[in-house]
Amino acid sequence: MSFLIKKTQDTEKVMEITKSLGTYFDEDAYNEIESDAQNFPLFGGFIGNIMVGYIIFYEINPQVVEIKWMAVKKDYQNQGLGGKLINKGLKIINQNKNYKICELKTIGEGDKDKKFIKTRKFYLKNGFIPLESLQSFPGWNKNNYVQIFIKCI
Repeated sequence: MSFLIKKTQDTEKVMEITKSLGTYFDEDAYNEIESDAQNFPLFGGFIGNIMVGYIIFYEINPQVVEIKWMAVKKDYQNQGLGGKLINKGLKIINQNKNYKICELKTIGEGDKDKKFIKTRKFYLKNGFIPLESLQSFPGWNKNNYVQIFIKCI
């Protein structure tokens, strides 16, 4: 199975993938993902002509890039494609930059929603280090714990 990662502008496919994942995202997230997919660097993961995943980056500052959003269709999860999206996406985004750190935020350990345990384990497996867990974070649902991860690149 050949998996190609390339820059794309296919916001429609991004939203299709996002909405197919059920309760991982809510209506507020849908709106933000759609906007971010149109305004920030977006890379799709393709098998043939079919986009099966995506990753959206955001530059925090000239040394730090954030994975703002990332998703892989359920049928394609647990095949190493998410890790490839991260690693290849970071190589591409860093070609003309000199980022030192990649950051991401996800639902933290204090949250009652257990499905994010798998998400946190995925990021640990892919070389991210848990930096900080916060009970509240600006712009996030006040009931969600936020886990910040970083990775040296």
